Amino acid sequence: MAKQLLLVFLLFLSCPVLPLWAQDAENKIARLEQELAHTVGTREVDICVELANEYLFYDLDRAFKYAHLALQKAESKNYLRGVLAARVALGNCYLYRSEQEDLLNAFEQYTQVIETTLPQTQEEECALVLEKAKALNGLGSLYQIWGDFKKAIELHTRSLEIRERCGDPIGIARCYNSIGLVYDNMGNYDEAIRYYSRALNIYEKHRRMRDVAGVLNNLAAATHLKLLNSNSAESYEQVFDYYRRSLKISEELKDRRGMARIYNNMGILYAEQGKFDEALDLYFRAAMIDEEENDPAEAAATFNNIARLFEQKEEWLVALDYYQKALEAAAAVESKSALLSAAQGLSRVYAQLGDFYKAFQYAQMTNRLQKELYDVETSRRIALISSQYEIEKKQKQIELLEQKQALQALENERSRQYLFFGSILLVMLIALVLLLFNRYRFKSKLNKQLQTLYRELAIQHRRTEDSIQYASRIQQAMIPKAESLLNPFREVGIFYRPKSIVSGDFYWCKQVGKKKVIVVADCTGHGVPGALMTVLAMNILDKLVDELHDRLHPDELLRHLDRRIQQALSDEEVQDGLDGAVLVVEGNHLEYAGAKFPLYLFHDNELFVFKASRISLGNKSYKKEKIFQRHNLQLEPGDKLYLHSDGFPDQFDTNNKYKYMSKRFKELLLRHAALPMEEQARAWEKEFDRWRGNTDQIDDVVVVGLMY
Repeated sequence: MAKQLLLVFLLFLSCPVLPLWAQDAENKIARLEQELAHTVGTREVDICVELANEYLFYDLDRAFKYAHLALQKAESKNYLRGVLAARVALGNCYLYRSEQEDLLNAFEQYTQVIETTLPQTQEEECALVLEKAKALNGLGSLYQIWGDFKKAIELHTRSLEIRERCGDPIGIARCYNSIGLVYDNMGNYDEAIRYYSRALNIYEKHRRMRDVAGVLNNLAAATHLKLLNSNSAESYEQVFDYYRRSLKISEELKDRRGMARIYNNMGILYAEQGKFDEALDLYFRAAMIDEEENDPAEAAATFNNIARLFEQKEEWLVALDYYQKALEAAAAVESKSALLSAAQGLSRVYAQLGDFYKAFQYAQMTNRLQKELYDVETSRRIALISSQYEIEKKQKQIELLEQKQALQALENERSRQYLFFGSILLVMLIALVLLLFNRYRFKSKLNKQLQTLYRELAIQHRRTEDSIQYASRIQQAMIPKAESLLNPFREVGIFYRPKSIVSGDFYWCKQVGKKKVIVVADCTGHGVPGALMTVLAMNILDKLVDELHDRLHPDELLRHLDRRIQQALSDEEVQDGLDGAVLVVEGNHLEYAGAKFPLYLFHDNELFVFKASRISLGNKSYKKEKIFQRHNLQLEPGDKLYLHSDGFPDQFDTNNKYKYMSKRFKELLLRHAALPMEEQARAWEKEFDRWRGNTDQIDDVVVVGLMY
């Protein structure tokens, strides 16, 4: 919840002013529209820009209308500052709507502002360069949405430098707040809090109370997340203090919706501490405001919070009543996330009351909503990746065009030099000049043809390589970090080396309730075909572990995975699939099943091997029923587990004669088993490179070691 509250501010970063509360905004809009009807000249453009910024949070269609009108009038009047301000406002509209094409349009508007060359007499005019600073903030927000946090901070910092040079304290504070939001999204809460505090000091100094309230909410959320992620025993009093100060300002400004949100946030904190009565009091205050303000979206969230508390207190009928209210409020505004929370709660409560038919009905509703939300989130991620790819492609096209123009200029200069010297030689010896001139024309034509062919080949090669590199970044983003394999394991060691830029081998994990699922797999082929199979396999695994849940066992997971792969690759001629091993860990209890990949256990200075079933997944030529053996183990502290693909044992030596084989691999594991896991991983990599020598790597390699 706290994280969601932080992200609400992201779309406000590039706007010239923070939005006023509803009544103030309506008054300002009415005054501006009345003034516009009687205004001509450049002031007309300025009013249209202000109206576009005001309507941005209330009526997006009108915001677009006024932004386009401002740009049209500014260009017709040759009003440079108006053109820049209108493009920033138009970029904000596209950014706020946030569809894939809109993000590209926002990028184009901000970029045009940033790349606009100012007349020398106006280069230091702050009114103009500050519009560029706003465009830099908007571009920083775009890169934050795309997850390129380094680029986002770079852009916000450039905006900050301009605002400092122009002496714009409020703009400086907004840059601090924007940089804080980026660090917040990166999980670097200390840096986020440092920048929020800088922004707060400036806003308080200039009595910008609405901005103070917003930054206090950011500070509260970041401090809360810091405490949650660090498992710190520190008091939550600082978080409460930020919320109380923000609440006081909201009360003075009569911002009742802001008060309701703060009541909800403080209630969540009290609930985390087990102070249910204090939490309920705040939730009821929020519910009263939601009802008076006729805000069903906020009411749905509040009712879900109240119901969850009564559920914790095992007051089932009261919880049931509030979950029903949450469901009705969420349905009124079609809020799928609130509907999902209410449906999950109703399913749990009806199960406690023994009404299993209704519990099942709401469980079905939960599954439907989860699928809809998953499909929406997947579409959003694909759209963001596609839009970022389009931006990168446009940038590369610009770079190629600039290089082409530079080469053409160089070629023209060379031609002029040839003609100059040819003219001198023509006077000295006409016959020789004619001969040389004919040869020159032939060589020039041939050179141009060769250069054209070379450029085309270079462009095709670069496009192909860029596409594969981009696919590699996507694949690396999907593979979990080593730290996610920890808990209940104390140490992790991973040796992962694709044969090509992208890989057909992968490792994957997910926490499902108290169980952790860990998978190591080798998809058919390597390079791009293998990478496509890994994406398919990881998506299927992500859905399967949620669907199986209470029936989650490794042999069941392999059986369902085999069936889903065969369904996804319905063509009978396609025999692609994968081999793999699955661990399901709950406490010290471990379950293992494998498809051709064994499990090694190092216990009491001995290495035990648990064999896998000799069956591949997805292979339609295997007509018998596929049965995977499940092994159950009780782990003891210090036990070490090893999973691997076949890339390491199948690697040929430096003379390309002998494979490494499983026997040497087991001896390698046993030889280094006493070392910490990270050192073991380095030892595996060193041994792999020693054995391979100058021989090409024949397959993708992944080895995962875990110490309990």
